[in-house]
Amino acid sequence: GLCFFFFLTGCPDEPELSSEKVISAYSFNSVDNPSLPSNVSGVISDTAVSVTVPHGTDVTSLIASFTAAAETVTVDGVDQESGATVNGFSAPVTYTVTAEDGTALDYTITVTAGLNGANEITAYSFPGAANPELDSTVTGTISGTDISVTVPYGTDVTALIADFTVTGISVMVGGADQISGTTANDFTDPVTYAVTAEDGTTRDYVVTVLL
Repeated sequence: GLCFFFFLTGCPDEPELSSEKVISAYSFNSVDNPSLPSNVSGVISDTAVSVTVPHGTDVTSLIASFTAAAETVTVDGVDQESGATVNGFSAPVTYTVTAEDGTALDYTITVTAGLNGANEITAYSFPGAANPELDSTVTGTISGTDISVTVPYGTDVTALIADFTVTGISVMVGGADQISGTTANDFTDPVTYAVTAEDGTTRDYVVTVLL
């Protein structure tokens, strides 16, 4: 009777192969990437993944961590292991996500470096050549965001021209653009220089001229 039962019902069906092929999370973790100060998570939009890393990060050799529901994940035919496989991200990288049933979906990973946050004055002086009041160049002392410059007693400080070196993209005094070696300011009272970085952050330096 048992054999007759199987004859009527046929063999059990093969389990249906899954068509699931999804990357649901993507990040660069600092534990795998010593150049990163902290973990950086990607933003997934359909099959596009965008990741912004800090300015100056070496994107030519990064290890990604990802969560994928799929049979395999490959880049140019190379199997990808989350938290282990190294790739270069100077240009967008295509991850091919393949399901159990053999269907595949391509995800494009684009890595962008963030804007530079540097906004420092690294050197400051009054050059003798630009300031007839001075016999020679007088160099300032930078301490944190305070800069002190001692000029000879009796110097007219109402229109001194400074030379300065900055890591930011703009320097302003009271809303006026400052050009190193060109712009004159009145230093009767301390003068505040606002140095703005590429990322828009600003740092104020106070220059005090001493006689």
